[in-house]
Amino acid sequence: MFKWMTRRMPPRGTLFRWTCLPEPERLLDLSTPATVDGERADEFSSIITSLWINDINKRTARDRLPETLRAIADALPENIRRVRFLDVGASDGVSTFDAVSYFRELRVPVTAHAIDLYTQLLRHDAGWLREYRTTEGSPVLLRAGRVGLRLGRRLAFPPAEWCRRLYLQSQWLRRRLRPAMSIPLVHPLAAADSDITVSEADALQHQSRFVDSFDVVRISNLLNLSYFSRADIERIVEHAITYLADGGVLAISKNLADAGPTAEQGSVWQHSQGRLTWIADFHGGFELRDWMTKFETDSRLLPRRSAA
Repeated sequence: MFKWMTRRMPPRGTLFRWTCLPEPERLLDLSTPATVDGERADEFSSIITSLWINDINKRTARDRLPETLRAIADALPENIRRVRFLDVGASDGVSTFDAVSYFRELRVPVTAHAIDLYTQLLRHDAGWLREYRTTEGSPVLLRAGRVGLRLGRRLAFPPAEWCRRLYLQSQWLRRRLRPAMSIPLVHPLAAADSDITVSEADALQHQSRFVDSFDVVRISNLLNLSYFSRADIERIVEHAITYLADGGVLAISKNLADAGPTAEQGSVWQHSQGRLTWIADFHGGFELRDWMTKFETDSRLLPRRSAA
């Protein structure tokens, strides 16, 4: 569907909201230190949610994962003195900020590292034409004047899909566009918090710097069979296990789209003495639990710490 690009989205429930897309440049205004609280900070996540990158919806909002956080806290030792937290596939990082705030309320010192494959958009211009791309060059959004067209997914409206394909095939036109600016996709609450580090990283690539470094590894709203093959999901989980320190907790969850904005489904495990032990499920548990059981029954199948 062709969309009207607007700096301020119409209020929810209004007739024309579905015909509009927010201008990505609005994120620049919302990233300044003066806007880290209140409705404008929530607006940041709303704009991120409007983006589709490589057929992945970067859906995000504050307070989406309370049940996952409670399950993690229940699995950690009562006398834990600090929490080193890794958020894999953290989107704009606002859920990482929620996790840090949660442990602060429990009076537990916490540091967090959030990784996501997309932490900025690069705008390329040629006159009245603008294309927004990821740092790896994946097309996200095309803007021609005030009209916008999503490029990161197949479109249901046939004329719009035809235009999307025609544009992406027009390499001569796309080569005319030149880099103009970088637009942050990291939520201002996460960016302003000194205990949170956000970096751009691919969950499919093993991060040797993280090995044995975290008390908690959370993977939420990422391990989706519509996004990844089962082999890729297994690879991401294998990497995550190597990032856990002895006694560390692995939590995998997702939000249930049809059961309210904060309804969650997931599982929690503990890594101890070279073995992964299941701790708890909530709302049916991680949907690929059948694969995880091989690590629960045979410690020899745990990923080697030198995995690459």
